[in-house]
Amino acid sequence: MSVIERRARPLLGTFVEIGLRNGSPAVFSAAYAEIERIHQRMSAHLIDSDLGKIAQRGHHQWITVDTATAEVLRLSLMWAKLTEGAFDPIRAGCELVHAGRRPCLADQLPDLAATWRDVELEGVRIRTTRPLNIDLGGIAKGYAVDLAAEIITAHGCSGIINAGGDLRFIGNENRAISLRKPDAEGATMELQEIPYPALATTASYAFSEEGRNLDLVGSELPPAGISITVFAENCALADAMTKAVLNLPATKATELLRQLGCSALILTADGGYHELA
Repeated sequence: MSVIERRARPLLGTFVEIGLRNGSPAVFSAAYAEIERIHQRMSAHLIDSDLGKIAQRGHHQWITVDTATAEVLRLSLMWAKLTEGAFDPIRAGCELVHAGRRPCLADQLPDLAATWRDVELEGVRIRTTRPLNIDLGGIAKGYAVDLAAEIITAHGCSGIINAGGDLRFIGNENRAISLRKPDAEGATMELQEIPYPALATTASYAFSEEGRNLDLVGSELPPAGISITVFAENCALADAMTKAVLNLPATKATELLRQLGCSALILTADGGYHELA
C-alpha cells in the first residue's frame, strides 16, 4: 500500500489535516477549497458570512443564504427538534456571544431567550423572530469534512481527514484511533476496527479554579472531566450528536442514537468508560 501524504491548514477554528494515498496536489487543493468555502459561509466570527447577515438583518427581513448554509440550517433545525433542544445552535450562539466567546455580529446583543424555534427556513431563505446569533460550530465542521471526503472519493483516492476531533475515513483505510482520556495527559484508549466511517469527539480538559468547565458554554461538566465520542456514517451527524449525548439523560441519548444509527463512547478522567447504543 502506498504511503499517506499529509497536509494541514488552519480552518474551521482548528487545524484540518488531510492525508491521502495516491492523491495529487489538485485533489488536496479541491478538498481544502470546499472546506474554505464552508468556513467563509458559516463562520460565527465573520460579519460578511451568512451567519453575520442573519444576525444583522434576519429579524427584520428574509435573508438568502448559500445552499450549503441552508442545508446545514435544515439539518440543525431537524436535529434540534428531534433532541428537544439538547442540540441547539441558536441557544449556543446567543450564550457564546453573551459570554464574550463569540463576537456580536449585529448592532445589538442577541436575545438570550432565543432557541431553534425562533428560526424560519424556506428553501435558501431564512428569517428569525427575534435578534439572535447562530453558531454552527457543532455541525458545520463535520459537514465540511463530509463534503471534502466526497471530493476525495470522486477522485478515486483513499485517506483520512481530521478536523480537530472530527475524523472521516475514506476508502479502505484502517479504522483505528487513539482517544485521549479527559484530564489524563498522555493517557489514551486504543480502538481498532471501528465499524463507522466517521466520528466526532467533544471533550473537557480545562477547568477554572472553581471547577467550572472552560471548554463548553451552557453545559456544566463534572470537575473530573468527560469525553464523548459519537460514531456515525457521516461527520455532520456525529458532530451534532456529541452535543445531544452531552445534554440528554443516558436513556434518551441511547434511544436517539439507535434511531439515527449511531453509537457513543463516554470516557471519564478516573479511567471509567461506558458505551451507548
